[in-house]
Amino acid sequence: MKNLVKVIIPVAAFMLASAGAVSTNVNSSTKSTAVAIQGWNRISPNEPCTELRMCNNVGSTICTLSGVQAFEKVGANCTKELYHKN
Repeated sequence: MKNLVKVIIPVAAFMLASAGAVSTNVNSSTKSTAVAIQGWNRISPNEPCTELRMCNNVGSTICTLSGVQAFEKVGANCTKELYHKN
């Protein structure tokens, strides 16, 4: 009986540690993934949007080019703020 406990406890500890490592790795890899999103310039509500620059929507800095803020195009409107982290 003592031999069985000596074998089961390390196996259970290994399984628990492996599960923790796998779940930690998945979370860290999804946070660092940045997808390029086209940023658009919103001149006025009556004019169509024009391409401005690529943004990655990561971080808390608003995506701009030469002081002009970039927006995500949703339908025909460019109203959703984009963020960028270099």
